[in-house]
Amino acid sequence: MKSKFIKILIAISVVISSCNNEIQPVNNDLLTLSSWTAEPSILLNGEKSKLMENHIFHKNGTYTQQFTNPTGQVVMKTEGKWNWTEDNEIYYQINSVNVKETEHKLEKPLGYYLQILEVSEITLKTLRRSEGDAWDSGFAKEKIYTHS
Repeated sequence: MKSKFIKILIAISVVISSCNNEIQPVNNDLLTLSSWTAEPSILLNGEKSKLMENHIFHKNGTYTQQFTNPTGQVVMKTEGKWNWTEDNEIYYQINSVNVKETEHKLEKPLGYYLQILEVSEITLKTLRRSEGDAWDSGFAKEKIYTHS
């Protein structure tokens, strides 16, 4: 069971990482407008992922990420919380993972920072890094989302 859980955590990390207009408080409404669909990730074999990755920043500070297959079925869901740390930066934390309708609470939440490069009613462009990385570490990844 522990091995399966570790594999799930590794899969989440791979999927998320595959995830300077200043944000004014009014743009909080743009971020929480609805869900944001990420451009498909490139897999290790060079092909695009067939899973759709959707992120929802709820107005109450909770965060939801869903991965759906081509038929629209949710195959994995993560939940946590988010907050603004600076004018153009968000911190979000994943507290649980739901795979095949089985929820797994994380012993140690996974934390990430998103630097908002651009946000509009259509596009969200970010730079993402893990909690332990610096912006200039070389591990920060740019990701583009569209409003869905």
